[in-house]
Amino acid sequence: MYELHNLQINSYPDNRIPDVMGQHIIEFHRANRLFRKQRRMAMLNRVWSLFTRRCLLLKPLTSAALSSGNYRGVQPVEISRIQGSESRVEDFDNQFNPLRENARERWTRIGMLMMMGEPLPAVELIQVGDEYYVRDGHHRISAARALGYRHIDAVVTAWQPA
Repeated sequence: MYELHNLQINSYPDNRIPDVMGQHIIEFHRANRLFRKQRRMAMLNRVWSLFTRRCLLLKPLTSAALSSGNYRGVQPVEISRIQGSESRVEDFDNQFNPLRENARERWTRIGMLMMMGEPLPAVELIQVGDEYYVRDGHHRISAARALGYRHIDAVVTAWQPA
């Protein structure tokens, strides 16, 4: 499955390994490789968007056209229905692949925790019609999608168009 002698410890910047790793070096390296794969996918998507002339960024949530929201509580949400972001549309593409290298440390830690089965806080989403927009939890959604999750627990607030 996964062999220790194939690990590339020097692939992490400045040979530093995050403190949360502890005894979980295998999960750390798996998460780090998964991040690199997702970054490559983001770059390929960006090139593809130049050929197709389609924007592959997350949809921005324009709150000016929305009225106040109703709290819907914590519920599982299908990741494919999450279409945009309240504030971070330039950090992830529309498939939640990370667009920036500076997301590596946080993304890798979250991916590693997910691989280990550690519970993470629910993401915060805004529901507008049938679509969801991320308020908080972009990295968790990105890692969950990369790991093949179909649903994610979310604190949902439903907003109505004005």
